[in-house]
Amino acid sequence: MERMILTRMEWYLEHYEIYPVSMTGFRRGHSSIDNVVDLVTYVQHQKACKRLCAALFLDVKGAYDNVTHQAIFSALEAVGLGGKIYMWVYSYLQLRSFYVMTANGPTPDYYSSRGVPQGGVLSPTLFNLTLIGLVEQLPSTVELSVYADDICIWTSGVTRPQNCARLQNAASMTSCYLRKEASRCPAENVQW
Repeated sequence: MERMILTRMEWYLEHYEIYPVSMTGFRRGHSSIDNVVDLVTYVQHQKACKRLCAALFLDVKGAYDNVTHQAIFSALEAVGLGGKIYMWVYSYLQLRSFYVMTANGPTPDYYSSRGVPQGGVLSPTLFNLTLIGLVEQLPSTVELSVYADDICIWTSGVTRPQNCARLQNAASMTSCYLRKEASRCPAENVQW
């Protein structure tokens, strides 16, 4: 069932071009090489125009464990995936319980309001959905590529301070977005 839901979601997201072009992780016909080519092409073009480039590479630690279910539900609604798919994903995440077997027997069932199932075929797509808003939120003065929980932000300008200011602004917005919208993960989980 999970694979069938994924197939339908992937078709919808690709057919209606919901994903920004800068998001390549876990998408058919895309790979991390796309991100590298985008960055290298940008740098070469800016160098030819005598502009300085700067890039910031981020890795969100524990992203899949910390993404809130509410962020996923909001993202599903935002892209128009409501109805039966929404309800299926809701029960898939919210009605999932687990327990730990100890020497004294099993612990009580535990329900979580965050994280996607480790190894679940839907997990990468559900996480990707939560990052669409980040791509849309960042200013046009920076470029962005996203591959799963790895994010690269880059810019160019005439001076280093100008580039640093742009990247700092984008980094602050990214950190805020991750804390508030996507994973609600603490700032220390973002590796600069």
